[in-house]
Amino acid sequence: MSIRANMVLALLALDDVNSARPLLNVAWSAAVQLNLHTLCSDSPALLAALEDRPRSAARLAGYADAAYEARGIIRHPSEVAARERSRALARAALGDATFDRLVAEGHALRDQQVAAVAFATEDSI
Repeated sequence: MSIRANMVLALLALDDVNSARPLLNVAWSAAVQLNLHTLCSDSPALLAALEDRPRSAARLAGYADAAYEARGIIRHPSEVAARERSRALARAALGDATFDRLVAEGHALRDQQVAAVAFATEDSI
């Protein structure tokens, strides 16, 4: 699972969303089944941000922050980079107030809702 998650982070760092999307879909499903999804929860936000879905990215960023906080897990450098990049892209597209509101909404997302937001083809409203 961690190999897939790391490969997704590498592909997203290279802006290769076409390769990252299907691999993340598989990695996310496996991670949820193993209860390790927190460890790859920054990737859906970055995928959404790179696909020009800033509203989804902001919500997913909020979800990822809440997931890490709830489990007391510290992000590795590649996860920190993904978090910062997704947040910067979404904030730039949305502005501070909208971004902050959507991040707060994302804190309420449940694990089973993430895939629908992460792998949608349109930005969430």
